[in-house]
This record gives sequence, C-alpha cells and structure tokens, in this order.
Amino acid sequence: MKHIRIEFIIAFVLWALWMALMFSYSDKPADVSEGQSHLVGEVILRFIDGDFDSLSLEERQARIESIDFAVRKTAHAFEYTVLGILTICVMLNMRPASQPETSTLVRRKLMAVACCWGIFFAITDEIHQTCVPGRAGKWQDVLLDTGGTILGVALVALILWGVRKRRAKAEAALEAISE
Repeated sequence: MKHIRIEFIIAFVLWALWMALMFSYSDKPADVSEGQSHLVGEVILRFIDGDFDSLSLEERQARIESIDFAVRKTAHAFEYTVLGILTICVMLNMRPASQPETSTLVRRKLMAVACCWGIFFAITDEIHQTCVPGRAGKWQDVLLDTGGTILGVALVALILWGVRKRRAKAEAALEAISE
C-alpha cells in the first residue's frame, strides 16, 4: 500500500483553509469589505505617518480613502500569491512517500496546472462576487489575481531551484573529498 506523505496532508489542509478564507472575504457585502480595508489602511497610516493621530477625523478619513484602492489591490495580489504557493506545494507533494522526487518536466507541468487552478479560482471568485450585495466581479481583478498566483508559483520554483543547486554543489564537494 502506498502511503500518503505528511507534507501533502499539511499542504492540502492549509490550501483548503486558505481557499475557504478567501471565499469568506468575497462573501462579505460591500460595506463590510470596505470597513475592513479602511481598518487595514488606518493601521498602515498610523504606522507610516507619525502625524496621523493629530489630524482631524475628516482628514484621517480622506487619507484612509486615498490609499483604499492600493490596500484592496495589494490584498488581492497577496491572497493569490499565497494561493499559488499552497497550490504548487499540494501538487508537488501528491506523490506517494515511496515515489522518488519528480522530474523537472513534471514539476514544470505541475506549475502550469497550479497557475491554471489560480486562474480558475479567480474567475469563480469574481463570478461569486456578482451575487454579493454591493459587490461586482471585475475582469481586471482576475488579471491581478492571476499575477499573484504566478508570483507565488514562481517563488516556490525559485526556492526549489536554489535548494537543488545548493544540494548539487554539496554533493559534488562530498564526491571530491571522497576521491
């Protein structure tokens, strides 16, 4: 019997929980979502602007609203970067514990599939938002989400490339010593 890898189980659970969290954010009505992004904007402004607390309520609100678009879009990209990371981690760990490491070609195919999953999830997320009061699905968000997914998958690819390169160097050094 082939055993399931513990790395797969952990990655799968995190992946499923992350998608559920993303769904819950998309399911919030516009006023609730706006309130959350304004709260994040306020925290950011308190951190970077030492004079923020001395401003009038109207001035603070205007500053919060001035960065709201950036806060929302950065959150979108971040959510999908994490989704890309978790998706490729699930896919790379789907093999049984007894199976050797996947080949470069297989890894590349899995990375393409992970990117496709992120695109599919982004499209369904935007469709879902059209059913939520005050929200709208935007094709521009699908593009941003896709970019986030690709970034996440690329980060994992870069890390794996670095690990493999370092491992090959260490193995070559050990071989040179043993000769």
